[in-house]
Amino acid sequence: MTMGTRIVVMKSGLIQQVAQPQELYDYPANMFVAGFIGTPQMNFMPGKLEKTANGLFFTTRRWRLPVDGHYGSAITNSAHSDREVMLGIRPEHVLLESEATALKEAWAVQAKVEMKEMMGADTYLYAETGHGQLIVRANAHTPVGVGDEVRIRLNMDKAHLFDIHSGEALMREGRG
Repeated sequence: MTMGTRIVVMKSGLIQQVAQPQELYDYPANMFVAGFIGTPQMNFMPGKLEKTANGLFFTTRRWRLPVDGHYGSAITNSAHSDREVMLGIRPEHVLLESEATALKEAWAVQAKVEMKEMMGADTYLYAETGHGQLIVRANAHTPVGVGDEVRIRLNMDKAHLFDIHSGEALMREGRG
């Protein structure tokens, strides 16, 4: 990503996406590209889109997270509402509640830290949510350790939604 101005991402000899490096990172065409570009890779969680009178939500057995912003308006009237999807969210958009004061309370989930990886400027926490593991990017000096129960917040404005069967992004901005 640091050397190219345009990158071709291929899988099994088939082109998945051709774009500038930042576009690949910010607007992946599918789950393969989303998981391939970026370190650590994007978090993925299966769930369902649920349309209610109060808006559109990503739901699992334990979560009910609002899908606001560009997804809410684009998907509300589409065939993707009320069906199974895969939520994708990068570790830098999953934050400890203590470090995410600007994000809405509705986006907080409970988790238990299973592993702590110190990377110098950042620390990655691998946290079990009861519905799978999420990688959380935390401050380098976070006092959180393995075994700690934490509340984490997902910046749903930065989340990606993919068709659970095809892996294709439900919506992409920045295409060009």
